[in-house]
Amino acid sequence: VGSCSADELFPGKSSSAEQEPTEMVMDPNNGVYIPKSEAIKKTIDGKEYYFSSEQSAEEFINKQKSP
Repeated sequence: VGSCSADELFPGKSSSAEQEPTEMVMDPNNGVYIPKSEAIKKTIDGKEYYFSSEQSAEEFINKQKSP
């Protein structure tokens, strides 16, 4: 699993930036910002978190479980 830059994920992003701004959320597991619309939402201990991938969400949950 490699990380890609924002340019690879969103080609031509600058041209669509004039439209509504995309709400960005941070993945608490790896500190990556992703568009809220594309993020994976998980509720953990009553709090909502947004993740860039299922794998990242699982890692975060596992970190919470370990003492």
